[in-house]
Amino acid sequence: MNTKMSLMMSNARQVYFNAAQIRFATARQKIKTLIAGRGFGKSTLIALILYQMMRVLRRGKIFFSSTTVEQIKNSTLPPVIEKLAEMGIIEDKHFVVGKNPWAQGSRHAWFKRPISPVKEFDNVVTFFNGFTVVLLSAAKPSGKRGGSYDAGIIDEAVFIKRAFFEQVLLKMIRGNLYRFSSWMHHSIIILSSQARTPEGKWVHEFELKAQKNPKTFLFMWESARANEAVLGADWFAAQKQSSTDLDYQIEVENEKITQLPDGFYHKLDRSIHAYKPSKVLGKMIDIRSDEMLEASFDFSGKFQCASLWQEQGFVERCVRRFYAKDKSKIRALVDDMCNHLKSHEFKYIRLWGEPRGRDRNPIEQDDIFTIIQKQFALHGWTAEIMVPQGMSTKRHKERFTFMEIILDGQDQRLPKVLFNAEASEDVLISMENTDMLEDFTKNKSAERDPNFPQEHAPHFSDTVDYYLYYKHQWRLNDQVNLRPGSASSV
Repeated sequence: MNTKMSLMMSNARQVYFNAAQIRFATARQKIKTLIAGRGFGKSTLIALILYQMMRVLRRGKIFFSSTTVEQIKNSTLPPVIEKLAEMGIIEDKHFVVGKNPWAQGSRHAWFKRPISPVKEFDNVVTFFNGFTVVLLSAAKPSGKRGGSYDAGIIDEAVFIKRAFFEQVLLKMIRGNLYRFSSWMHHSIIILSSQARTPEGKWVHEFELKAQKNPKTFLFMWESARANEAVLGADWFAAQKQSSTDLDYQIEVENEKITQLPDGFYHKLDRSIHAYKPSKVLGKMIDIRSDEMLEASFDFSGKFQCASLWQEQGFVERCVRRFYAKDKSKIRALVDDMCNHLKSHEFKYIRLWGEPRGRDRNPIEQDDIFTIIQKQFALHGWTAEIMVPQGMSTKRHKERFTFMEIILDGQDQRLPKVLFNAEASEDVLISMENTDMLEDFTKNKSAERDPNFPQEHAPHFSDTVDYYLYYKHQWRLNDQVNLRPGSASSV
Protein backbone atom coordinates (compact mmCIF):
# COMPACT_ATOMS: atom_id res chain seq x y z
CA MET A 1 0.00 0.00 0.00
CA ASN A 2 1.23 3.50 -0.81
CA THR A 3 2.29 5.12 2.44
CA LYS A 4 1.75 8.65 1.20
CA MET A 5 -1.66 10.22 0.92
CA SER A 6 -2.41 13.31 -1.12
CA LEU A 7 -4.73 15.77 0.62
CA MET A 8 -6.16 18.51 -1.60
CA MET A 9 -6.52 21.90 0.06
CA SER A 10 -6.10 25.29 -1.62
CA ASN A 11 -2.77 23.99 -2.84
CA ALA A 12 -2.04 20.30 -3.49
CA ARG A 13 0.30 18.87 -0.85
CA GLN A 14 1.72 15.46 0.01
CA VAL A 15 1.54 14.42 3.66
CA TYR A 16 3.05 11.19 4.98
CA PHE A 17 0.98 8.54 6.74
CA ASN A 18 2.04 4.97 7.27
CA ALA A 19 0.12 2.13 5.62
CA ALA A 20 -1.63 1.02 8.82
CA GLN A 21 -2.84 4.55 9.54
CA ILE A 22 -4.30 4.83 6.05
CA ARG A 23 -5.95 1.42 6.25
CA PHE A 24 -7.61 2.28 9.55
CA ALA A 25 -8.68 5.78 8.55
CA THR A 26 -10.20 4.71 5.23
CA ALA A 27 -12.01 1.59 6.49
CA ARG A 28 -15.76 2.14 6.40
CA GLN A 29 -16.94 0.18 9.42
CA LYS A 30 -19.03 2.17 11.90
CA ILE A 31 -17.07 1.01 14.97
CA LYS A 32 -13.30 0.87 14.55
CA THR A 33 -10.81 -0.16 17.21
CA LEU A 34 -7.04 0.15 17.12
CA ILE A 35 -4.68 -1.22 19.76
CA ALA A 36 -1.22 0.08 18.96
CA GLY A 37 2.26 0.15 20.45
CA ARG A 38 4.01 3.33 21.60
CA GLY A 39 5.40 5.20 18.62
CA PHE A 40 2.77 3.95 16.18
CA GLY A 41 1.72 7.52 15.44
CA LYS A 42 -1.67 7.65 17.09
CA SER A 43 -1.69 11.45 17.19
CA THR A 44 -0.99 11.51 13.47
CA LEU A 45 -3.90 9.13 12.92
CA ILE A 46 -6.21 11.29 15.05
CA ALA A 47 -5.30 14.32 12.94
CA LEU A 48 -6.11 12.40 9.76
CA ILE A 49 -9.47 11.24 11.15
CA LEU A 50 -10.37 14.75 12.28
CA TYR A 51 -9.48 16.06 8.82
CA GLN A 52 -11.74 13.46 7.22
CA MET A 53 -14.61 14.19 9.58
CA MET A 54 -14.23 17.94 9.16
CA ARG A 55 -14.70 17.56 5.40
CA VAL A 56 -17.79 15.33 5.46
CA LEU A 57 -19.50 16.29 8.75
CA ARG A 58 -19.67 20.03 8.09
CA ARG A 59 -21.55 21.81 10.86
CA GLY A 60 -21.63 18.48 12.71
CA LYS A 61 -20.55 17.89 16.31
CA ILE A 62 -18.41 15.03 17.62
CA PHE A 63 -16.84 14.21 20.98
CA PHE A 64 -13.22 13.43 21.75
CA SER A 65 -12.94 11.56 25.05
CA SER A 66 -10.02 10.45 27.18
CA THR A 67 -9.17 10.01 30.85
CA THR A 68 -9.18 13.77 31.54
CA VAL A 69 -9.58 16.96 29.53
CA GLU A 70 -6.17 18.05 30.84
CA GLN A 71 -4.63 14.92 29.30
CA ILE A 72 -6.20 15.77 25.95
CA LYS A 73 -5.17 19.43 26.00
CA ASN A 74 -1.63 18.95 27.32
CA SER A 75 -0.55 15.66 25.74
CA THR A 76 -2.80 14.63 22.85
CA LEU A 77 -3.87 17.86 21.21
CA PRO A 78 -0.47 19.56 20.57
CA PRO A 79 0.90 16.88 18.18
CA VAL A 80 -2.52 16.62 16.54
CA ILE A 81 -2.53 20.37 15.91
CA GLU A 82 0.99 20.12 14.53
CA LYS A 83 -0.04 17.43 12.06
CA LEU A 84 -3.14 19.37 11.03
CA ALA A 85 -0.87 22.31 10.25
CA GLU A 86 1.20 20.02 8.04
CA MET A 87 -2.02 19.30 6.17
CA GLY A 88 -2.70 23.03 5.81
CA ILE A 89 -5.28 23.33 8.64
CA ILE A 90 -3.88 26.08 10.87
CA GLU A 91 -4.91 26.94 14.43
CA ASP A 92 -6.42 30.43 14.82
CA LYS A 93 -6.95 30.50 11.07
CA HIS A 94 -9.01 27.43 10.24
CA PHE A 95 -9.99 26.46 13.79
CA VAL A 96 -9.86 27.74 17.36
CA VAL A 97 -9.37 25.90 20.65
CA GLY A 98 -11.26 26.97 23.79
CA LYS A 99 -12.62 30.13 22.18
CA ASN A 100 -16.01 31.36 21.04
CA PRO A 101 -15.36 32.29 17.41
CA TRP A 102 -18.55 34.41 17.33
CA ALA A 103 -17.74 36.49 20.39
CA GLN A 104 -17.98 40.21 19.93
CA GLY A 105 -14.90 41.54 18.17
CA SER A 106 -13.64 38.07 17.19
CA ARG A 107 -11.84 37.88 13.87
CA HIS A 108 -13.33 34.42 13.40
CA ALA A 109 -16.94 35.60 13.25
CA TRP A 110 -17.03 34.41 9.64
CA PHE A 111 -16.93 30.77 10.83
CA LYS A 112 -20.11 28.86 9.99
CA ARG A 113 -22.25 27.92 12.95
CA PRO A 114 -22.80 24.23 13.85
CA ILE A 115 -26.21 22.60 13.62
CA SER A 116 -26.22 22.02 17.37
CA PRO A 117 -24.13 24.83 18.93
CA VAL A 118 -22.52 24.55 22.35
CA LYS A 119 -22.97 27.12 25.11
CA GLU A 120 -19.51 26.99 26.64
CA PHE A 121 -16.28 26.85 24.66
CA ASP A 122 -13.55 26.08 27.22
CA ASN A 123 -13.25 22.47 26.09
CA VAL A 124 -14.30 22.86 22.47
CA VAL A 125 -12.46 22.94 19.14
CA THR A 126 -14.42 24.82 16.46
CA PHE A 127 -13.52 24.68 12.74
CA PHE A 128 -14.25 27.28 10.09
CA ASN A 129 -17.02 25.18 8.48
CA GLY A 130 -18.92 24.68 11.75
CA PHE A 131 -17.43 21.26 12.50
CA THR A 132 -17.16 21.06 16.29
CA VAL A 133 -15.14 18.79 18.59
CA VAL A 134 -16.17 18.64 22.26
CA LEU A 135 -13.50 17.37 24.67
CA LEU A 136 -14.97 15.01 27.27
CA SER A 137 -13.36 13.65 30.42
CA ALA A 138 -14.06 10.15 31.72
CA ALA A 139 -13.12 11.30 35.23
CA LYS A 140 -16.60 12.72 35.92
CA PRO A 141 -18.95 10.59 33.82
CA SER A 142 -22.19 11.63 35.53
CA GLY A 143 -22.10 15.08 33.97
CA LYS A 144 -21.87 13.85 30.38
CA ARG A 145 -25.29 12.26 29.97
CA GLY A 146 -27.78 13.76 27.56
CA GLY A 147 -25.46 15.01 24.83
CA SER A 148 -26.06 14.23 21.18
CA TYR A 149 -23.14 13.78 18.78
CA ASP A 150 -22.63 12.83 15.15
CA ALA A 151 -19.54 10.71 15.86
CA GLY A 152 -16.99 10.08 18.59
CA ILE A 153 -13.30 9.40 19.16
CA ILE A 154 -12.01 7.71 22.33
CA ASP A 155 -8.31 7.87 23.16
CA GLU A 156 -6.55 5.49 25.60
CA ALA A 157 -9.76 3.54 25.94
CA VAL A 158 -8.34 0.90 28.31
CA PHE A 159 -8.18 3.57 31.02
CA ILE A 160 -11.89 4.34 30.58
CA LYS A 161 -14.43 2.21 32.39
CA ARG A 162 -16.66 -0.09 30.39
CA ALA A 163 -19.75 1.48 31.98
CA PHE A 164 -18.77 4.99 30.82
CA PHE A 165 -18.32 3.72 27.27
CA GLU A 166 -21.50 1.66 27.13
CA GLN A 167 -23.86 3.79 29.20
CA VAL A 168 -22.66 7.27 28.29
CA LEU A 169 -20.45 7.60 25.21
CA LEU A 170 -22.07 4.98 23.02
CA LYS A 171 -25.55 6.27 23.80
CA MET A 172 -24.63 9.82 22.73
CA ILE A 173 -23.94 8.87 19.10
CA ARG A 174 -27.34 9.83 17.75
CA GLY A 175 -29.30 12.56 16.06
CA ASN A 176 -29.10 14.39 12.70
CA LEU A 177 -29.92 11.09 11.02
CA TYR A 178 -30.97 12.61 7.69
CA ARG A 179 -28.57 15.56 7.57
CA PHE A 180 -25.48 13.52 6.69
CA SER A 181 -24.98 10.79 4.11
CA SER A 182 -21.33 10.10 4.85
CA TRP A 183 -20.23 6.68 6.11
CA MET A 184 -18.43 8.53 8.92
CA HIS A 185 -21.70 9.75 10.41
CA HIS A 186 -22.55 7.92 13.67
CA SER A 187 -19.14 6.25 13.65
CA ILE A 188 -17.08 5.67 16.78
CA ILE A 189 -13.30 5.42 16.86
CA ILE A 190 -11.61 3.54 19.73
CA LEU A 191 -7.85 4.00 20.11
CA SER A 192 -5.66 2.51 22.82
CA SER A 193 -2.61 0.69 24.00
CA GLN A 194 -3.33 -2.85 25.15
CA ALA A 195 -4.89 -3.51 28.54
CA ARG A 196 -2.66 -4.56 31.42
CA THR A 197 -5.47 -4.67 34.00
CA PRO A 198 -8.78 -6.56 33.97
CA GLU A 199 -10.78 -3.31 33.89
CA GLY A 200 -9.42 -2.42 30.45
CA LYS A 201 -9.99 -5.81 28.82
CA TRP A 202 -13.37 -4.68 27.47
CA VAL A 203 -11.53 -2.98 24.61
CA HIS A 204 -10.01 -6.31 23.52
CA GLU A 205 -13.51 -7.77 23.17
CA PHE A 206 -13.98 -5.77 19.97
CA GLU A 207 -11.61 -8.19 18.25
CA LEU A 208 -14.19 -10.96 18.57
CA LYS A 209 -16.96 -8.58 17.52
CA ALA A 210 -14.99 -7.77 14.36
CA GLN A 211 -14.53 -11.46 13.61
CA LYS A 212 -18.26 -12.10 13.97
CA ASN A 213 -19.48 -8.94 12.22
CA PRO A 214 -16.72 -7.50 9.99
CA LYS A 215 -19.12 -5.21 8.14
CA THR A 216 -19.84 -3.20 11.28
CA PHE A 217 -16.64 -3.64 13.31
CA LEU A 218 -12.97 -3.20 12.43
CA PHE A 219 -10.25 -4.28 14.82
CA MET A 220 -6.55 -3.68 14.20
CA TRP A 221 -3.59 -4.71 16.32
CA GLU A 222 -0.46 -2.77 15.31
CA SER A 223 3.15 -2.51 16.43
CA ALA A 224 5.26 0.63 16.41
CA ARG A 225 7.06 -1.13 13.56
CA ALA A 226 4.31 0.17 11.29
CA ASN A 227 5.85 3.62 11.81
CA GLU A 228 9.50 2.63 11.46
CA ALA A 229 10.03 4.97 8.50
CA VAL A 230 9.34 7.89 10.85
CA LEU A 231 10.95 6.55 14.02
CA GLY A 232 14.12 5.07 12.54
CA ALA A 233 15.92 1.88 13.56
CA ASP A 234 17.93 3.68 16.26
CA TRP A 235 14.73 4.53 18.14
CA PHE A 236 13.82 0.86 18.49
CA ALA A 237 17.35 -0.01 19.61
CA ALA A 238 17.26 2.72 22.27
CA GLN A 239 13.85 1.60 23.53
CA LYS A 240 14.98 -1.99 23.81
CA GLN A 241 18.16 -1.10 25.68
CA SER A 242 16.37 1.15 28.19
CA SER A 243 13.37 -1.11 28.93
CA THR A 244 12.80 -4.52 30.42
CA ASP A 245 12.21 -7.22 27.83
CA LEU A 246 8.58 -7.54 28.89
CA ASP A 247 7.83 -3.80 28.74
CA TYR A 248 9.53 -3.48 25.37
CA GLN A 249 7.58 -6.37 23.87
CA ILE A 250 4.27 -5.06 25.21
CA GLU A 251 4.64 -1.28 24.92
CA VAL A 252 6.60 -1.02 21.66
CA GLU A 253 6.24 -4.24 19.71
CA ASN A 254 2.68 -4.55 21.08
CA GLU A 255 3.09 -8.28 21.59
CA LYS A 256 -0.28 -9.55 22.71
CA ILE A 257 -0.55 -10.62 26.33
CA THR A 258 -3.43 -12.82 27.45
CA GLN A 259 -2.74 -13.16 31.16
CA LEU A 260 -1.42 -10.45 33.47
CA PRO A 261 2.43 -10.59 33.62
CA ASP A 262 2.42 -10.43 37.43
CA GLY A 263 -0.98 -12.02 37.89
CA PHE A 264 -2.00 -14.86 40.14
CA TYR A 265 -1.79 -17.29 37.21
CA HIS A 266 1.25 -15.92 35.42
CA LYS A 267 2.26 -19.47 34.49
CA LEU A 268 -0.94 -20.01 32.51
CA ASP A 269 -0.19 -20.36 28.80
CA ARG A 270 -2.94 -21.16 26.32
CA SER A 271 -0.49 -22.78 23.93
CA ILE A 272 0.25 -25.30 26.69
CA HIS A 273 -2.88 -25.46 28.84
CA ALA A 274 -5.74 -25.10 26.34
CA TYR A 275 -6.94 -27.70 23.85
CA LYS A 276 -9.39 -27.64 20.98
CA PRO A 277 -11.93 -30.42 21.56
CA SER A 278 -12.63 -33.09 18.96
CA LYS A 279 -16.20 -33.14 17.63
CA VAL A 280 -18.58 -35.63 16.07
CA LEU A 281 -21.55 -34.13 14.23
CA GLY A 282 -20.71 -30.81 15.87
CA LYS A 283 -20.79 -32.24 19.41
CA MET A 284 -17.70 -32.15 21.63
CA ILE A 285 -16.51 -35.60 22.68
CA ASP A 286 -13.80 -34.76 25.20
CA ILE A 287 -15.83 -36.15 28.15
CA ARG A 288 -15.53 -39.89 28.74
CA SER A 289 -19.10 -41.00 29.41
CA ASP A 290 -18.20 -44.10 31.41
CA GLU A 291 -15.93 -42.30 33.90
CA MET A 292 -16.51 -40.16 37.00
CA LEU A 293 -16.89 -36.39 36.81
CA GLU A 294 -15.94 -33.74 39.37
CA ALA A 295 -17.30 -30.22 39.84
CA SER A 296 -15.86 -27.28 41.73
CA PHE A 297 -18.14 -24.46 42.94
CA ASP A 298 -17.77 -20.82 43.93
CA PHE A 299 -20.58 -18.91 45.62
CA SER A 300 -21.23 -15.19 45.88
CA GLY A 301 -24.22 -12.96 46.41
CA LYS A 302 -25.09 -12.46 42.76
CA PHE A 303 -23.00 -15.02 40.89
CA GLN A 304 -22.79 -18.77 41.36
CA CYS A 305 -20.52 -20.83 39.16
CA ALA A 306 -18.92 -24.24 38.72
CA SER A 307 -16.16 -25.68 36.59
CA LEU A 308 -16.57 -29.30 35.50
CA TRP A 309 -13.55 -31.61 35.53
CA GLN A 310 -12.57 -35.10 34.53
CA GLU A 311 -9.22 -36.69 35.37
CA GLN A 312 -8.18 -38.74 32.36
CA GLY A 313 -5.05 -40.77 32.99
CA PHE A 314 -2.95 -38.33 34.98
CA VAL A 315 -4.32 -35.25 33.21
CA GLU A 316 -6.89 -32.95 34.81
CA ARG A 317 -9.22 -31.60 32.14
CA CYS A 318 -11.56 -28.67 32.73
CA VAL A 319 -14.22 -29.73 30.26
CA ARG A 320 -17.16 -27.36 30.86
CA ARG A 321 -18.28 -24.36 32.87
CA PHE A 322 -21.69 -23.33 34.26
CA TYR A 323 -22.95 -20.19 36.01
CA ALA A 324 -26.08 -18.48 37.28
CA LYS A 325 -26.35 -14.78 38.07
CA ASP A 326 -28.50 -15.09 41.17
CA LYS A 327 -27.87 -16.46 44.67
CA SER A 328 -31.16 -18.34 44.63
CA LYS A 329 -30.29 -20.11 41.39
CA ILE A 330 -27.93 -22.77 42.76
CA ARG A 331 -30.51 -25.49 42.10
CA ALA A 332 -31.03 -24.15 38.57
CA LEU A 333 -27.26 -24.28 38.09
CA VAL A 334 -27.27 -27.99 39.00
CA ASP A 335 -30.27 -28.55 36.72
CA ASP A 336 -28.33 -26.96 33.87
CA MET A 337 -25.36 -29.24 34.52
CA CYS A 338 -27.50 -32.36 34.65
CA ASN A 339 -29.40 -31.47 31.47
CA HIS A 340 -26.12 -30.91 29.68
CA LEU A 341 -24.83 -34.28 30.95
CA LYS A 342 -28.08 -36.21 30.44
CA SER A 343 -26.41 -38.81 28.22
CA HIS A 344 -23.50 -39.38 30.62
CA GLU A 345 -23.51 -43.07 31.56
CA PHE A 346 -21.63 -43.06 34.88
CA LYS A 347 -23.76 -40.73 36.99
CA TYR A 348 -21.36 -40.26 39.87
CA ILE A 349 -19.84 -36.87 40.60
CA ARG A 350 -17.57 -35.51 43.33
CA LEU A 351 -18.19 -32.00 44.66
CA TRP A 352 -15.38 -29.56 45.46
CA GLY A 353 -15.33 -25.82 45.96
CA GLU A 354 -15.57 -22.92 48.34
CA PRO A 355 -15.40 -24.22 51.95
CA ARG A 356 -18.01 -21.79 53.23
CA GLY A 357 -20.51 -23.80 51.18
CA ARG A 358 -20.46 -26.22 54.14
CA ASP A 359 -21.74 -23.54 56.50
CA ARG A 360 -25.36 -23.92 57.55
CA ASN A 361 -27.60 -21.69 55.45
CA PRO A 362 -29.73 -19.46 57.76
CA ILE A 363 -32.71 -19.79 55.42
CA GLU A 364 -32.34 -23.41 54.30
CA GLN A 365 -32.09 -26.41 56.62
CA ASP A 366 -29.07 -27.67 54.68
CA ASP A 367 -25.71 -26.16 53.76
CA ILE A 368 -25.16 -25.25 50.11
CA PHE A 369 -23.23 -28.41 49.25
CA THR A 370 -25.99 -30.59 50.71
CA ILE A 371 -28.51 -28.64 48.62
CA ILE A 372 -26.38 -29.31 45.56
CA GLN A 373 -26.02 -32.99 46.48
CA LYS A 374 -29.78 -33.42 46.82
CA GLN A 375 -30.44 -31.60 43.55
CA PHE A 376 -28.09 -33.98 41.74
CA ALA A 377 -29.98 -36.88 43.33
CA LEU A 378 -33.25 -35.63 41.78
CA HIS A 379 -31.63 -36.16 38.39
CA GLY A 380 -30.44 -39.67 39.25
CA TRP A 381 -26.86 -38.73 40.15
CA THR A 382 -24.86 -39.80 43.17
CA ALA A 383 -22.85 -36.83 44.45
CA GLU A 384 -20.09 -37.09 47.03
CA ILE A 385 -19.14 -33.95 48.95
CA MET A 386 -15.35 -33.67 49.12
CA VAL A 387 -15.23 -30.44 51.14
CA PRO A 388 -14.78 -31.06 54.90
CA GLN A 389 -16.60 -28.83 57.34
CA GLY A 390 -14.48 -26.20 59.08
CA MET A 391 -11.90 -25.92 56.30
CA SER A 392 -10.11 -22.55 55.99
CA THR A 393 -9.69 -20.74 52.67
CA LYS A 394 -7.00 -18.30 53.86
CA ARG A 395 -4.05 -20.16 52.35
CA HIS A 396 -3.43 -17.53 49.69
CA LYS A 397 0.34 -17.82 49.41
CA GLU A 398 0.19 -21.61 49.52
CA ARG A 399 -2.45 -21.65 46.78
CA PHE A 400 -0.44 -19.23 44.64
CA THR A 401 2.73 -21.31 45.00
CA PHE A 402 0.85 -24.53 44.28
CA MET A 403 -0.77 -23.08 41.14
CA GLU A 404 2.66 -21.92 39.96
CA ILE A 405 4.02 -25.45 40.33
CA ILE A 406 1.11 -27.32 38.77
CA LEU A 407 0.80 -24.94 35.79
CA ASP A 408 4.55 -25.08 35.27
CA GLY A 409 4.01 -28.76 34.55
CA GLN A 410 7.50 -29.92 35.56
CA ASP A 411 6.77 -31.69 38.86
CA GLN A 412 6.06 -35.33 38.05
CA ARG A 413 4.13 -35.74 41.30
CA LEU A 414 1.35 -33.53 39.95
CA PRO A 415 -0.98 -34.10 36.99
CA LYS A 416 -0.97 -32.00 33.85
CA VAL A 417 -3.78 -29.46 33.58
CA LEU A 418 -5.77 -28.73 30.40
CA PHE A 419 -8.75 -26.49 29.63
CA ASN A 420 -11.30 -26.91 26.86
CA ALA A 421 -10.62 -23.77 24.83
CA GLU A 422 -14.26 -23.52 23.70
CA ALA A 423 -16.42 -24.83 26.53
CA SER A 424 -14.17 -23.44 29.30
CA GLU A 425 -13.27 -20.13 27.67
CA ASP A 426 -14.72 -18.13 30.56
CA VAL A 427 -12.55 -20.06 33.02
CA LEU A 428 -9.42 -19.21 31.04
CA ILE A 429 -10.38 -15.53 30.77
CA SER A 430 -11.12 -15.41 34.50
CA MET A 431 -7.67 -16.77 35.29
CA GLU A 432 -6.00 -14.42 32.80
CA ASN A 433 -7.80 -11.45 34.37
CA THR A 434 -6.95 -12.26 37.99
CA ASP A 435 -4.38 -9.86 39.39
CA MET A 436 -2.52 -10.37 42.67
CA LEU A 437 -1.95 -8.05 45.62
CA GLU A 438 1.27 -7.82 47.61
CA ASP A 439 0.07 -10.28 50.26
CA PHE A 440 -0.61 -12.94 47.57
CA THR A 441 -4.37 -12.47 47.78
CA LYS A 442 -6.30 -12.02 44.57
CA ASN A 443 -7.45 -8.59 43.50
CA LYS A 444 -11.21 -9.08 43.50
CA SER A 445 -12.29 -5.52 42.73
CA ALA A 446 -13.88 -6.79 39.49
CA GLU A 447 -16.29 -8.89 41.56
CA ARG A 448 -17.60 -5.71 43.18
CA ASP A 449 -18.00 -3.83 39.90
CA PRO A 450 -21.61 -4.24 38.71
CA ASN A 451 -20.58 -3.36 35.16
CA PHE A 452 -17.80 -5.93 34.92
CA PRO A 453 -18.91 -9.24 33.31
CA GLN A 454 -18.84 -11.55 36.32
CA GLU A 455 -18.06 -14.63 34.24
CA HIS A 456 -14.67 -12.96 33.59
CA ALA A 457 -14.10 -11.85 37.20
CA PRO A 458 -12.04 -14.11 39.55
CA HIS A 459 -15.02 -16.36 40.48
CA PHE A 460 -14.16 -19.11 38.02
CA SER A 461 -10.47 -18.90 38.90
CA ASP A 462 -11.39 -19.75 42.49
CA THR A 463 -13.08 -22.95 41.35
CA VAL A 464 -9.80 -23.99 39.71
CA ASP A 465 -7.85 -23.41 42.95
CA TYR A 466 -10.38 -25.19 45.13
CA TYR A 467 -10.35 -28.23 42.89
CA LEU A 468 -6.66 -28.64 42.08
CA TYR A 469 -5.25 -27.47 45.42
CA TYR A 470 -7.49 -29.47 47.71
CA LYS A 471 -7.37 -32.57 45.52
CA HIS A 472 -3.64 -32.69 44.76
CA GLN A 473 -1.69 -30.50 47.20
CA TRP A 474 -1.01 -33.53 49.46
CA ARG A 475 1.21 -35.01 46.75
CA LEU A 476 3.88 -32.33 47.30
CA ASN A 477 4.13 -33.33 50.97
CA ASP A 478 4.61 -37.00 50.08
CA GLN A 479 2.19 -37.91 52.86
CA VAL A 480 -0.70 -40.15 51.98
CA ASN A 481 -2.61 -39.15 55.13
CA LEU A 482 -3.01 -35.63 53.70
CA ARG A 483 -5.12 -36.91 50.83
CA PRO A 484 -8.66 -35.44 50.55
CA GLY A 485 -11.05 -37.05 52.95
CA SER A 486 -8.45 -38.13 55.50
CA ALA A 487 -8.62 -36.84 59.06
CA SER A 488 -5.30 -35.00 58.73
CA SER A 489 -6.25 -33.20 55.51
CA VAL A 490 -8.65 -30.86 57.32
